[in-house]
Amino acid sequence: GKNALASAIHNAGARRDGPFIVFSCASIPNELVIGDLLGYDEAGSNRHSGRPSKFELAEGGTLFFQDVDVLPLEAQAVLLNALELRMIQRLGGHRAVDVNARIIASTSANMETLISQGAFRPDLYYRLSIFTIVLPPLRERPRDIPVIVDRILIRLNKQLGYKVSLAPEVMDVFKKYPWPGNIREMKNLLEAVIVTTHSKWISFQDLPESFRRQATDAGILPRDEKNRLLAVLLSTN
Repeated sequence: GKNALASAIHNAGARRDGPFIVFSCASIPNELVIGDLLGYDEAGSNRHSGRPSKFELAEGGTLFFQDVDVLPLEAQAVLLNALELRMIQRLGGHRAVDVNARIIASTSANMETLISQGAFRPDLYYRLSIFTIVLPPLRERPRDIPVIVDRILIRLNKQLGYKVSLAPEVMDVFKKYPWPGNIREMKNLLEAVIVTTHSKWISFQDLPESFRRQATDAGILPRDEKNRLLAVLLSTN
């Protein structure tokens, strides 16, 4: 997913020893975005008081703007100024703060459409899109699915303290399933299965009924499940 890719870019670069700060543009109310982004200085206090900006927190590292397309226009201007001037000023402050962070931004939106609608600044878009990575949806890269599943299970196994594995037929279904929610859907599905089944070996029948129903509707069933279904149909005729 976009978050994993941004984290990988950070960890593989020269700034990997610095912080990796995520600014979730969609989760902050519009009226609070600028204050959360720029931080603030308390009036009449020393320079170390108040709240630091996200740029300061990401000093020497990476500041990742998640879903940058929903950033309000006023905050877009703040981000553009920071990129152009390489400095910001806290709210209520009177000093310039140098910006020394790599900026990564992600979006799932059609940016050209947003620009034509006046919802996103073209100058900021061009500034951010100097280097662009297009991440195809999970359904278009089934070869990546076993690797992604393994990464998710490794993390979950550490949390659980024991090893959880997928039956081969489940992996076959995962490779064919369209995953409309991409990696987040897969992650949530695996977490739900482990919490509800408490099993170390996850079979197709252990998967949530809603997922099995969607897989069935899409014509995606494990071979054993197809044989069992065929046997049931033959026995009723």
